[in-house]
Amino acid sequence: EKVEREIESFNRLSQQLFAHFNQKSQQQIATAKWQMEISDKKIICYLENEQYRGELSETTAKLIDNLKTALLGTSYGVYYEKGIIEIRSK
Repeated sequence: EKVEREIESFNRLSQQLFAHFNQKSQQQIATAKWQMEISDKKIICYLENEQYRGELSETTAKLIDNLKTALLGTSYGVYYEKGIIEIRSK
């Protein structure tokens, strides 16, 4: 639930920002959005549009920090590699 809240919060903010700047620039640039795949053993999060990986590296680092903070005191860790955030047991 904590992970879902963080991802949803990012996606809402991203949607608002892209809508604002698309309106100002009269463009239709696709919103940066994180997707989640939840299984019994882990949660995998990835950007829906891979083009944003490099452009959002600082934002991704902040999201990872937020996820780590949200999971403090739990048995779960947050791992990042090649544009994929993975939450699983430590």
